[in-house]
Amino acid sequence: MPRSRLIALFLLLLGSVSVPQSGWCEEATTDTEVKQRMQAGIKEYGRNHLEAARAAFDSAWQLKHHSAIAASLADVEMKLGRYREAAEHWEYYLANSPPDRTDAEAELAACAQHLGRIRLSVEPPAAEILVDGKIAERLTPTASVWLLPGEHVLFARFEDRLSPAQTIALDAGGHTALVLTVAPRVVPVIPTPNLPAAPTSHPLEVAPHASSSVRAERGHGNTARTWTLLGGSIAAAAALGVGIGYSLSANSLADDATRLRFQTAQEGDPDLVKYGGQCAPPPGTPAPAACATLRATVNQMVEDQNIALGAYIASGVLTAATVVAFFVWPRDRSEASARLHWMVAPGSREASLRVFGEF
Repeated sequence: MPRSRLIALFLLLLGSVSVPQSGWCEEATTDTEVKQRMQAGIKEYGRNHLEAARAAFDSAWQLKHHSAIAASLADVEMKLGRYREAAEHWEYYLANSPPDRTDAEAELAACAQHLGRIRLSVEPPAAEILVDGKIAERLTPTASVWLLPGEHVLFARFEDRLSPAQTIALDAGGHTALVLTVAPRVVPVIPTPNLPAAPTSHPLEVAPHASSSVRAERGHGNTARTWTLLGGSIAAAAALGVGIGYSLSANSLADDATRLRFQTAQEGDPDLVKYGGQCAPPPGTPAPAACATLRATVNQMVEDQNIALGAYIASGVLTAATVVAFFVWPRDRSEASARLHWMVAPGSREASLRVFGEF
């Protein structure tokens, strides 16, 4: 970019960033700082001190994202051979309706000859994108991910969940599209038995005055049945809670294992990494230090998953047993015999009542 055009971009910045006359003191201070840093960058650019110019422009960019700053950064970065950063800043510049598009589009095309380009679709849109284990910043929601030629691993992260990792090889000047989807959180449903409604009494059925011994036996039978049902429900809920706890622990360990895999890939021999053998190298070749931690993490994750599975199975068995016990629990004979059907009728002789009982 000619120095005259760089100055023109700075003048565009001066026109679009105005210092308030009153109030908003913090914003006024920030805009003043941005102008001072841009002026310093243009001075260093004129002296051909490109690294110093880029540092000044980048410090202004950290204070305020603006298309003029992005174009200034992109121009210096291209001269320094930093094509990936330059492509990102040219794309930001073009996305913000600049007055001059022709030169910027040509510069972006020149950057693309040195890079691979990925158009990403992410679900949910708020998920972070990680490239080779590092968060990739997209300056606009529709921006591409620009990467150096070679093989890269991409996945998305939302809250504590990850999408499946995607490995992709890029050539210089190549481009592709990729979809990364983070699965929604699965909330376990606690099974509850469907208890039948309490039976209603027949209108002609009158509760008898049972003897004290019958009442005692009936109360004992009901109490045992109640405690059995209550104990089964509590045990099933406890087993489910253990399963959920170990599932959360296994998910956390899975995230740790993913991080450690990237670490071992970065520390391992590239030829071994290509075939996933960095943690099992040939004799005489040292394995990355993180491999031992990775193995222990994976083993603990598998153990937690097995415990969680066992707990879920136990919860299901206990729930089923509790429901079956409710329906097949035998009633006491004393309770059945105490259900008397009474019928009251006037006596045929004298002033009396006759009582008919059915056992």
